[in-house]
Parts: sequence; C-alpha cells; structure tokens
Amino acid sequence: MASPLEEKIRGNKKSNYASSSEDEGEEKVPGYVPQPMMDGMPQTGPKGVLNDYRRFKYEERLARAQEEKKKVELINKMAFTVKPKSEEDETDGGKSSSKDLLDTLEQLEIDGGDPFMQQYRAQRIQQMKEQAKTHGKKRRMFGNLTELRGDKYAVAIDSAPPDVFVIIHIYDEFFITCVKLNRCLADLAKKYPTVKFCRIQSHQLELSKEFQEKGLPAILVYKSGNMIGNLLRVTDTLGESFKMNDIEDFLHDNNCLPSNDEARILGAYNLSPRPSVSDKPSDTDDDEL
Repeated sequence: MASPLEEKIRGNKKSNYASSSEDEGEEKVPGYVPQPMMDGMPQTGPKGVLNDYRRFKYEERLARAQEEKKKVELINKMAFTVKPKSEEDETDGGKSSSKDLLDTLEQLEIDGGDPFMQQYRAQRIQQMKEQAKTHGKKRRMFGNLTELRGDKYAVAIDSAPPDVFVIIHIYDEFFITCVKLNRCLADLAKKYPTVKFCRIQSHQLELSKEFQEKGLPAILVYKSGNMIGNLLRVTDTLGESFKMNDIEDFLHDNNCLPSNDEARILGAYNLSPRPSVSDKPSDTDDDEL
C-alpha cells in the first residue's frame, strides 16, 4: 500500500503557470529639437561660409549639451537611494531594490568604455557592493544541499519562509543519475542561495518499491507549504547526460526556481555562501531547517 506522501505525489500533476511579463513602457516621443539656423547644402562666398560656420558651431554646442544632459540623467538614475525597509516590505517585498541594482549593473556594463563613466564606475561599484550585501542580509540564506531524515521532511517544508522555494530531491544512492543530480543541485544551491535545496533517500519516506524503481530521480518543489512542482523520473525529459545548466533550465521551465535576477545580484560580488553537500542527516533544530 502506498504511503500518504506517495499518493499525494502520484495524484498531484505537474503545474504549469503562464509566465507574465511586465508591460513594456510606451515609446517615448522625442521632445522639440530646435532646427539649425540654415538648411541646405554648404554655401559659397564669404557670407555663405560664415553661415556654414555658425551652423556648424550651433550643432556642435547642441550635441555637447545633449551629451551633458545624458550624463546628468544617468547619474541621477544611478543615485544611491534605498527605500526604508518597512516601505519596501509593504510595496513589493524588496523586488524594486533588486531591479534597481540590476538596472545599474547593466548600465555600468554598457557605458563602461566612456571616459566619464570609467571615472564614476569605481565609486558606484563600491556602493553597489554595500547595497547588495544589505539586500542579501534581509533574506534567509542557505547555499547548500541539505540531507534530510524522514522525520525532518515536513519540518523542512513548513519552516521555510513563505517566499522561499523548497526543492527536495528524492534519490537512491545506488542510482548513477541520482548521484549526478545531487552534484548539480549542490552547484545550483550556490547560485541560488535564497532557495532551500534538500535531498532525502527514498527509503526514508517509506515509498513503494515500484515508485523507488520507476519514479526516481524525483524532484518535488514547495512554496508556502504547498507543492508547486512534481517532477518524477526527470531523466525521461533530460536524458542521462544532463548538466547543471540543463537542470536549471528544466526547473525554470516548470516555474520551480526564482528568476535569475537575484542570483546575478548576489553572485556578481561573490556574496553567496560556499556550496556544500551535507551527507550527515540534519540534526538542527526545527527553526534552523
């Protein structure tokens, strides 16, 4: 007879969520641009040469003014501002802070060759490091693949904050693909330190022999205590020559991983904990799971 967990796994179909993207902003209509004083082809004669020179100097000043305006706007955009924690939590849970960090990081990469930006870059990167560290401290950090015992399975799920993905690999230590998947998940735990990665041997859950033979390797994903991903025998989709990137894409395709944005912020400055796999079953208190 199958255990209650196995019946739930078998009966819970894989969920597919239509990903929504933010509405693209409306195309900005350029403002009024003053017209040059003279139109047409270059003119000859003293008067024509003088007019051509005036036109050239006018366009030169206009281009310089536009360039200076662009730099000022960029500096203002990248100004080091942070919402108060209470306001941030009430609005979007800190997502705006993450997006601002990413926008600034991308802008610095794009304009890195500009002499003006090179002078500004060092100061901004230092500020971003401090902001990224502060942002990271607000979130529960994991960074490893934790071994669970059967009696800690439910605790690991229920003790996680509601915004945390809990990814559990049900494995058999004698299956080569399970061993390989454990290595990939340990690497992903480093890349996604705010995701709780766990593994548990199938015999710890009293699963049926049929499930252990035909359902592994299996990945179950929880959030807010609910199962949102039920990925059985993942090798049917990935084959047996999968790599970490394949597992990452597979989880993203099934909406079982957060976006790469936060991983970029924390990983860009080596703020993630070192990856590890704890072979010893967890003996920590329930609150620490």
